[in-house]
Amino acid sequence: MTFFFLLTRDLFTLKNTRYYTSATVLDSPFTLLHYLHLSATHESLQLTRQVHARVVSLGLTQNPFLASKLLSLYALFAHLIESRVVFDSVKDKNICLWNSMINGYLKTHSFIEAFDLFRKMGHFNAKPDDFTLATVSKVAGEIGDMKVGKLVHCQCIKTGFVLDIVVSNSLISMYGKCGEFEGMRNVFDGMRERNVGSWNALISGSFAGLMAGKQIHGYAIRKELNRDVALCNALIDMYCKCGSLNWARQVFEYGSFCKDAISWSSMICGYGLHGKGEEAVSLYDQMLLLGNKPDMITVVAVLSACARSGLVNKGLSIYDSITKEYRMNPTVEICACVVDMLGRSGQLDRALDFIRTMPVEAGPSVWGALVSASVMHGNLEMQDLAYRIKKNDEGKGLEEVPWVQLD
Repeated sequence: MTFFFLLTRDLFTLKNTRYYTSATVLDSPFTLLHYLHLSATHESLQLTRQVHARVVSLGLTQNPFLASKLLSLYALFAHLIESRVVFDSVKDKNICLWNSMINGYLKTHSFIEAFDLFRKMGHFNAKPDDFTLATVSKVAGEIGDMKVGKLVHCQCIKTGFVLDIVVSNSLISMYGKCGEFEGMRNVFDGMRERNVGSWNALISGSFAGLMAGKQIHGYAIRKELNRDVALCNALIDMYCKCGSLNWARQVFEYGSFCKDAISWSSMICGYGLHGKGEEAVSLYDQMLLLGNKPDMITVVAVLSACARSGLVNKGLSIYDSITKEYRMNPTVEICACVVDMLGRSGQLDRALDFIRTMPVEAGPSVWGALVSASVMHGNLEMQDLAYRIKKNDEGKGLEEVPWVQLD
């Protein structure tokens, strides 16, 4: 059952509800939220604007749930002026609205606007929560202003959120981006508990170079921390990103290190990023022989490795095995990898045939992979077709969704 069919069926059901319920139900906040959910799923700016107009006409602009969803959707489409219009129209703003607006500015690299909005919270007696402070810590790191960073850190201490692991990880990353290793270590050492994000922030956020990563590795060995799965996964990821695959494999093969799904995925992904598809496939096969079942992240990693190394037959074999042997439902990300793999090898017609028969609805990532492959191989006709469908999918409103897919 395709997404287009589900979408139109949903619309048909909502429309025919008029025969059984009052129009009040159809124009209720719950129904409008449902439309916004469909808009997010289908990445439709046009539908978002249609629902927004309906919200205004019904006088529901003060509904915090509708406002927050509208604001987030406009930010998703990088339409921050419209996001700010929604934000400013709400008189009694809750913390979710503040967070959504600040996060929207962060995602579109409007860092000054994000911090200015954070400073205005005090004028409205709005108290930041853990999400606010984690987001503003990221903003301070992107700005690279240590004065701003320390103000954020003080606010975290004042509110007690410095004990929150997500906030602490953001502070570590912030100090690292500002080049303040001492402050970063103080936050790290003061944490009651740490996760893989803590170690990743310490490794990649502070010491960007390979030598610094090796120093942390040595420190972990001296402190007998190198049996910790989160730390080892962070080290594998760091070494892979630095191109030192031999060091990554040494950490991976450490005898007392109990590997988890992230360990396998990180190592496979590392091989794939550096064009070592055969090694990635070999490691994937080894994982299966040891009784570990593949998950979506691992499959995406190994299929990406096959795509970069031209291992089309092996990649298709892996795709068949996850659907038939492991009973996995392929996601759009997995299908996009298959399209990319076929496209890179020049099999554009075969890639298009796969899109027509794949079990999930093709989204922008799938059509984008076909566009890239068409450009790579100079197929202007296929490029134009894929690009037009991709843009049509991105801008389609709910009323315009076709009942059937193109033949």
